[in-house]
Amino acid sequence: MQALRGVTLTVSSGEIVALIGSNGAGKTTTLRTISGLMHPTGGRIVFDGRDITNTKAHEIVRFGICQSPEGRRLFPRMIVLDNLMMGTYARRDLSHVDRDVARVYELFPRLKEREKQLAGTLSGGEQQMLAIGRALMAHPKLLMLDEPSLGLAPILVETIFRVCVEINQQGTPILLVEQNATKALEIAHRAYVARLTLPQLRVPPDVERVVAKLLASGYEAYVVGGSVRDAIRGVDPHDWDVTTSATPEEIQKVFRRSLYLNHFGTVVVRSGDHEIEVTTYRIEAGYADHRHPSEVAFTDSLHEDLARRDFTMNAMAWRPAVGGDSGGEAPRIVDPFGGQRDLESRIVRAVGDPRERFQEDALRMLRAVRFATLLGFTIEPATAEAIRASAHLAAALSGERIQMELTKMLGAPKPSVALRMLSDLGLLEVICPELELCKTTPQDKAVAQDVFEHSLATVDATPADDLVLRLAGLFHDIGKPATFADGHFHQHEFVGEAKAREILRRWRFDKDTIAQVTHLIRHHMFWYQTEWTGSAVRRFVRKVGLENIPALFRLRRADNIGSGARSPRMYALEALWERVQEEIAAAAAFSLRDLAVNGNDVMQELGIASGPEVGRVLAELFERVLDEPALNTRERLLALAREIERKGPG
Repeated sequence: MQALRGVTLTVSSGEIVALIGSNGAGKTTTLRTISGLMHPTGGRIVFDGRDITNTKAHEIVRFGICQSPEGRRLFPRMIVLDNLMMGTYARRDLSHVDRDVARVYELFPRLKEREKQLAGTLSGGEQQMLAIGRALMAHPKLLMLDEPSLGLAPILVETIFRVCVEINQQGTPILLVEQNATKALEIAHRAYVARLTLPQLRVPPDVERVVAKLLASGYEAYVVGGSVRDAIRGVDPHDWDVTTSATPEEIQKVFRRSLYLNHFGTVVVRSGDHEIEVTTYRIEAGYADHRHPSEVAFTDSLHEDLARRDFTMNAMAWRPAVGGDSGGEAPRIVDPFGGQRDLESRIVRAVGDPRERFQEDALRMLRAVRFATLLGFTIEPATAEAIRASAHLAAALSGERIQMELTKMLGAPKPSVALRMLSDLGLLEVICPELELCKTTPQDKAVAQDVFEHSLATVDATPADDLVLRLAGLFHDIGKPATFADGHFHQHEFVGEAKAREILRRWRFDKDTIAQVTHLIRHHMFWYQTEWTGSAVRRFVRKVGLENIPALFRLRRADNIGSGARSPRMYALEALWERVQEEIAAAAAFSLRDLAVNGNDVMQELGIASGPEVGRVLAELFERVLDEPALNTRERLLALAREIERKGPG
């Protein structure tokens, strides 16, 4: 997005300058650029006569530009006083800190009353006061405030703006970003207006035709939800959803090629090559299972429909241009909850009261972590605290839903980001207590001090496009807490195999995936030595399975990296792989299928019926071939079979 293209923005000493405009107009982007969190594509930023255009954020603070960001960005598990002290990290002169704290308490007496209280337990207004106070602790030469009135009651808005005036009168210039233009203009000496440039969404013609036909029939219609979010980000959406004021029956009258099979108001419309879900504006209530609404009612309000959605970035609606140049409808975006702003700021924020959203649907908590991980966003503090308070509700989620979200998280470049977030928010303890328990088990590794961190480093080192290896890397040491004794983890691979199977079944993974993952976990502790004979190599391949060798070696490589291996080369693995290749080239037998005879041959040669004796003879033949591959010919094996039959069992 472009912010303030072709505009010169100046803030002079002693001024309050307001930057006002609608959501998505680039106000927050402008502050992030000045503060060094983003870099401009053109132009210059000059402060106190110094060009700071490409200066890093921590240096910007040292030059005297401090920001109270939109969303507050506090440390929720630290007390008020400690949060204030974090504002001093960039100061070279730490004298008179007590005096500075006293100044903040004088401006915001409520913070003094709550000095020892955790920041995450403060009200929204008190958190805003704390964010401004923390910025003041850095002795700013310019104080930038991003949406300080956002979400606050009118009486608190008055308090915040009164304090802004007082701070300015004490000699600090302020750059104030506000959507509340009326209040901003009351205190500002000058103001700039940021104009919204609508993003150019590339909507498939099939989707445009559906919207146009609904509009032509007299109904409202918008592209909505994740498709709008992705299109604004410049990513082609996989699916396109449309919402409309038309009822399902009215939708079906407009589109003859449609299907209505549910009570949620969604009609599937066939348009060209697309099947588009067209849903009536609706409101929902009665989430008894914390997942599905027991009551659904249609409404004629787009705002009410958007208000029921999970996150602000998913609560936007877009109507593309329709009807051509003459008498056509211009593009329009509806963004009542600041979704564009949060996309700019890279924030995951719940719509409205986050606790209500998570009480309605507990899966939204996992979706928040997934979005934050895959998009590289942060979860807004109030939303994060609501997840911590509601994490227990995740116990009601089905295994299938957990599996879907976890699979997407494991596809991230670094799944450890998601897994740490799940743990920090209290979700991991609910959905996978076995993995959370690994945090209590010490492990002497170069890059990890406990089994949990080692497991995360290992899963990060597995290929992102291989779900089996990602799961095996995550759970390969899941048996260690139960086997830890005297600094050792005796047979943890067997315990881990059982625990991983239990977890994956709980999450409803398919049988093949479970079998592959647990097989790798069971065998991940193999130990190769150069003294191995050819027979030992062949027995290793027999035990593991030739088809599993590449995956097992990749798991071992990831395990070594998770243990702090410095060299990308694993010489012992490479040597073993060469020996396996030699055995393959020599046409060695690695399973009963590779023998030159089969059960029918044995029965015919020995004149015996199908039964355990046939299996015993074949197993003995295979053992002989493992020791001496040259025996694997039909004639020699049948002769051996007669000998084995004469000697009998034992």
